[in-house]
Amino acid sequence: MPRLTPSLTFAALLGAATPAFAASEGARIEGTWMAIGDMLGVLPGHIEVLTIAGDRATSVTWRAPAGDCGAQPAAPGCVLPIPTASGAFRGNSFEIGIEPDGANASPFAGEEVAPLWPLLALDGAPWTLFRQDGRLMTTREATIAETTIPMIRLWLQVDPALPGALYDYLVTFDLDIARALCPVSTLHADPQAWEALSATLIAAAPVLEGQRIAVSGLAPPPAAAESEAAEAFALLADLAAEDAEPPEGVTLLPGLPWPASQAMADAAQDCLDRAFGG
Repeated sequence: MPRLTPSLTFAALLGAATPAFAASEGARIEGTWMAIGDMLGVLPGHIEVLTIAGDRATSVTWRAPAGDCGAQPAAPGCVLPIPTASGAFRGNSFEIGIEPDGANASPFAGEEVAPLWPLLALDGAPWTLFRQDGRLMTTREATIAETTIPMIRLWLQVDPALPGALYDYLVTFDLDIARALCPVSTLHADPQAWEALSATLIAAAPVLEGQRIAVSGLAPPPAAAESEAAEAFALLADLAAEDAEPPEGVTLLPGLPWPASQAMADAAQDCLDRAFGG
């Protein structure tokens, strides 16, 4: 059964109460936008990235492999990212969507959950749009298990190099992708904290990618990387192992071992409690 979370509660627990989001009249929605989720517990956790440039848009998805990539290198999730939509961008102050160039892919092709992907696909029905600075909240209704519920996606504006590095990091350290939505969205609300995490993940990206590939069974662990990447990865590894002692007044975020204030940790935990039951 899916998790059914009322839309107003869901928006609030993400740290963005609905009244704070406004129709983005006159604002251009360009750049790279990242969404993390599992569609109310129905789909595997994944990261989708929407890139908008003028009147064109593309979407790609990072998701866990469906099987052993060493035995089935062509299995869904073994080659990343997965192209999921491309076409003309259709957007105004209240709605967004993609008018596809042709038949687009599903990141869950060949799996039992594949028929559910269109409920979130950007090339489906238009999404109602609300915007708050570097965040978008998109909503539309869908029917799951004979129940009509509001589908919600929270999109965070990010550096184009960040989503792949974040995915590799979550897989490398065996962190829950869907639950990462709470600590990630909490950090994103603080520009200084977000910049620190983004810079570290992007710096460590060469090592993280190699580790993720090795975890998938496609290649042996990577050779030694350049010093900056190795140092950034070592920091992430120490934090994940809780070997690094945070400064006084700082704690590690639940679901994402990254130093933050106690207030941010409490906000992330509150989100996890309400969205995932703890």
